Amino acid sequence: MDYLQHILDSSLKKKDLFGISLSVYDDKTHWSGVSGNLSLNDSYFIASTSKLFTSSLVFKLRKAGKLEFRDPISKFLPSSILRNLHSYKGKEYSNQITVSNLLAHTSGLPDYFKNKSVGN
Repeated sequence: MDYLQHILDSSLKKKDLFGISLSVYDDKTHWSGVSGNLSLNDSYFIASTSKLFTSSLVFKLRKAGKLEFRDPISKFLPSSILRNLHSYKGKEYSNQITVSNLLAHTSGLPDYFKNKSVGN
């Protein structure tokens, strides 16, 4: 899989990028590589790409019969996480949030990154 690493390294040189991470999985292969200022076990934000990734997984779970869009998130999350997750003017709305609300960004939950500074 040295050719994949070569592609990563070459791509980084051609673009104005700080780092690239790639993982390839199938039934027989598992390969991960990085180039630039990343290490294999680094955490980093994938920004809006996470919406596509998460939506794809949710649709896959729906097809497998593991969830429905109308399911409340309380079906999947413990009450300790839901407690005060979304309360407004003294009323608790956390148990009313559905999978569909999260996918459509209509849950009423605030942007996680809003008012956060780098490093927090």
